[in-house]
Amino acid sequence: MPLDPMPESSAVLEVVLEDAPTCVCGHVRDAHEHYRPGTDCALCDCPRFRKKR
Repeated sequence: MPLDPMPESSAVLEVVLEDAPTCVCGHVRDAHEHYRPGTDCALCDCPRFRKKR
């Protein structure tokens, strides 16, 4: 039985790009804002927000 490259039930992924300042780690500023003191990234181990140039 041949494999169908695009089965009818395949899902489509929609990607929305934000026009927001990003850190050198690649995450947006919101990932560096917390309900506790600190500016470390909530999604990786970047120690603080540094705007990407």
